[in-house]
Amino acid sequence: MDRRKFLQTLAVLGSSTALPSHARGNSIPPAEVLPLPAVPAKAGRALQNSKPDEHVPRIGIVTIGGAGGAICNCLAAGLPYLDRSIAIDTNPFALHQITADHKILMGKGKRTLYEPSIARSVVRQVSDDVANSVSGLDLVLILSGMGGVTGTTISPIVAETLHKMNIPALGIVITPFNFEGRRRMRVAQNGLGALDQYATAVLPISNEVLSCRMGESVPLASVLDKTQLTFNKLYRNIANAACGNSLVGIDFVDVMVVLNEGRRSAFGYGSASGNNHVAHATRNAILSPLLGENHLRLASGILVAVEGKRDSVKRRQLESVMNMIQQHVSPKAHVLLSATVADLDDDFSVSILATGFPSTLV
Repeated sequence: MDRRKFLQTLAVLGSSTALPSHARGNSIPPAEVLPLPAVPAKAGRALQNSKPDEHVPRIGIVTIGGAGGAICNCLAAGLPYLDRSIAIDTNPFALHQITADHKILMGKGKRTLYEPSIARSVVRQVSDDVANSVSGLDLVLILSGMGGVTGTTISPIVAETLHKMNIPALGIVITPFNFEGRRRMRVAQNGLGALDQYATAVLPISNEVLSCRMGESVPLASVLDKTQLTFNKLYRNIANAACGNSLVGIDFVDVMVVLNEGRRSAFGYGSASGNNHVAHATRNAILSPLLGENHLRLASGILVAVEGKRDSVKRRQLESVMNMIQQHVSPKAHVLLSATVADLDDDFSVSILATGFPSTLV
């Protein structure tokens, strides 16, 4: 058994849950796989010298709908160790604007796609296309917004496809603002519950929480930028730990131990420069709006990723980071640390991925 199959075997979860029977009987023409337009060779790839090989876990991202596609467009070319990007949408015009290695158009021209049961049948009919696009990957990050039809309906079925292929999946879900209405929020919560059944872990990113922390007068664009930055930091937390040439290294199996701790996850990050930059960056990460001390105390798995300029990453500073974090975590929690040299705007950056929460807490 080669390394990739061995890693995948370690990450296998429980058995899949079948979809409702009414989602199977609709006769809908198969979805269309769009040919990839000519794009620069660098698109969808980052750090060409660090392109994954047979010894490095292959990481992919699957974006679903407009919210995920917009983030993919902004970030995919700069994400380290990204093996491939896949974009899925029901809107051909939006999908055309996305730069990705693979594009899948679902339910083209079908108004009935707004019926969730029919949308499910469309996705099931193109499950082979989804499976082909993720074949060979060791970990997939599924990024979508929930509350509407596309992300809410398609994300769980993509996760189910990955689950059947024994590919671990981290579902990253952008949830609505409160002003978008109670119905949209209920739909998003139902989508999160469906995603829980198949994904290795699920991490909500709440637009409402981020906007409240940033203040009432903050421009909406700044809130969306914060959401994008959160995904960027989260991806780097995982990728640098699993694939990077770290000063303090762990490996892909260690990362999967943390992800397998539980279905719901929370994430926080902070950075700082100048005097006491280590303490400030760590404190900012602990008190991040999507994490907080309460989640740290309840977490059963924690992945701490430190990035710093070469002169900023020292043994004593790493010890300080971990001492501060250990004050807020259970002694039974599985805590892992990776440290990587990076070219940052600030001197020091700390990010914390905490896992193992009941769905009612996140």
